[in-house]
Amino acid sequence: MRLRRNRASVIAAIIAALTACGPPLPAPEEGRSANGPADRSEATMQDMVLRLYGGGDGDGTAGRPTFRVHAARSTLLEDGVWSFEDARAVIYDQQGNETLIEAARGQVDQRDGREAAMLEQDVSLRAGGMTLQLERLEWANAERAARSDAPVRMTGDEAEATASGLSYFPDARRVILSDVRGSMTLKGDDTP
Repeated sequence: MRLRRNRASVIAAIIAALTACGPPLPAPEEGRSANGPADRSEATMQDMVLRLYGGGDGDGTAGRPTFRVHAARSTLLEDGVWSFEDARAVIYDQQGNETLIEAARGQVDQRDGREAAMLEQDVSLRAGGMTLQLERLEWANAERAARSDAPVRMTGDEAEATASGLSYFPDARRVILSDVRGSMTLKGDDTP
């Protein structure tokens, strides 16, 4: 019995000694708190995933992501608003099909009632058998639509076109191009 009491006393003494060891923690840098940056513009993350979710208004997307962006670098601009660089994004339709997008930079607004994303610079959207290239694309989460008033270049199987803008509705799998110019090859029977 005496050996057990001594063992417990020795262990307690070692723990007390270890917690008192080590140099004191350095004081936070000027302009920073011990809990992180005082200026939120300094809150930068590497390799981050940001998501927007369905609203649950009977469209089958409640609690499921509708938009996701994986960015090499993200910076918190204000509560719920992130800028990002070097990103790959996905728009999910109601059936879970994916539309892939790449962009050099952009922003995601995760605040309630404002959920949206803006993708900019070297934007490439792949839907079905076509690729759309443009400089700017905005995703409005509540409308479940992507839009741009920037020039668009479309390439795909046997088709190439340019347009002055677009609207994309992933749930209907519909792309609407404005002021289209281009060419396409019709596939089918070669008989005259």
